[in-house]
Amino acid sequence: DDPDDRLFDVPNAAQVSSSADDCLKSAIQHSLSRSASPVCNNPVLNHCHDARGVTVYELYGGMASGLDMLLKRRCKIDKYYYCDSSDESRAVVSRRLQQYLKDYPTQIDKESIKQAFSLSQDVTKLSETCLARSQLGQTPTILFAGPECQPFSTAGKLRAFGDYRHSALTSFVDIFNHMKDTFALTGKPFGYLIENVNMQHNWKSSSIRQDVFYAFCAAFGKPVCLDAAQFGARSHRVRNWFQNLVDPTLLTDVLS
Repeated sequence: DDPDDRLFDVPNAAQVSSSADDCLKSAIQHSLSRSASPVCNNPVLNHCHDARGVTVYELYGGMASGLDMLLKRRCKIDKYYYCDSSDESRAVVSRRLQQYLKDYPTQIDKESIKQAFSLSQDVTKLSETCLARSQLGQTPTILFAGPECQPFSTAGKLRAFGDYRHSALTSFVDIFNHMKDTFALTGKPFGYLIENVNMQHNWKSSSIRQDVFYAFCAAFGKPVCLDAAQFGARSHRVRNWFQNLVDPTLLTDVLS
């Protein structure tokens, strides 16, 4: 086998390095026990241009790039929910939403965004009850998320699951699994696009390069690894994109 191909294999429990600490092992075991292979060619894409449209959750929402992307692709938005702990980001998105109403009047309206900030803006406090109030699972839905990547980046302190920001990631995995379970029960289409650092290329830490990457694959599926420079950016920014919208191998081939 090509060693590079093995980087993308989802492991079984026996493949977890014996050098990983108890916290890391527990996180991997939790992911392996809760997650199944993602569905490709997701039918949620067929609903993006319906009269009703799709519900969108954007966690760690930043500048609402997920919503921006959908609107630019002429997608109809039924409901939009945003979550980010940054006051500055929320202020920017609040203004952007008002501009979107003017720029895309047939795709998004005041009814779509009136509940945009109704969720807890702290992911660690985002409960199943809170999500239930948003009528989770009742309409075709797309989740965008960019969990904090500093614990796994070569530019960080390489603390991985020992980093203080790990609690936010743990909370997000719980939210993600709850959403998957909910949509499995209701039968409504559910798609997701999750961004994080390319930890499989972390040359400073074999634990992050292997164990952490395996844990992410077990939870979210095989990623598509892309460099922003491929799309005209003036700098390199390599990131993993975990998604269940299209076959990741096919997408990688198309974009390479």
